[in-house]
Amino acid sequence: MSDWTVSERIEECFPRIGSSGIRCRIAGISVDVMPFGQVEDPEGVSQPAPRGEDLVVFGFRDVHERALRLTLPSGQGIRLSQPAGYVALKMRSWIDRAEYYGSDKDARDLSLAASWYQNTPEIGDRLYDTAEGFEMLSEFDMDTDLAGVRLLSLDAAGQLSPANRNDLARRWAAIGLDALARDFLLPAGGPPSPNADRRRAVVTQFTL
Repeated sequence: MSDWTVSERIEECFPRIGSSGIRCRIAGISVDVMPFGQVEDPEGVSQPAPRGEDLVVFGFRDVHERALRLTLPSGQGIRLSQPAGYVALKMRSWIDRAEYYGSDKDARDLSLAASWYQNTPEIGDRLYDTAEGFEMLSEFDMDTDLAGVRLLSLDAAGQLSPANRNDLARRWAAIGLDALARDFLLPAGGPPSPNADRRRAVVTQFTL
């Protein structure tokens, strides 16, 4: 957003719901509207008036700049964050929320994103067909799951500016991963989640 008038227009067009101050009903769907861009003050923080408190939007501009562009049949263009960009933002969300609110949602989201990388043929090709990937496979004794998550974390780091990457790396290194390993579960109805020891081995590969 270039200024707060954009947010004001959204509020005029779509009913606000819930108590978060950022959730609206748009086309029958509950949508969190996260203002970022030139409205940030300081960088990484915005203050939507209805919310009444700071909203952390760390890395949003970085991920938005690197997002994939999709043109809809209407001709309107939208941007979709790359999986690695999604993970970079989720890593910060987990740091912010798990310590204070005990929420396991971000851990489950990170687990699902890790599963994407572990099971996507293109990622397998990168591991086996590039020097960087094969070096990772060798480091992990050809364990593609662990190597895939390490590759995901490096891709996530590449989605951020140097300053934000260093900031996230510092925060990530300072927080324990026991809670993340405990809640690093896949959605019900899909493949079974790894056991506790395996989850711990996987989450350790999230590093910047």
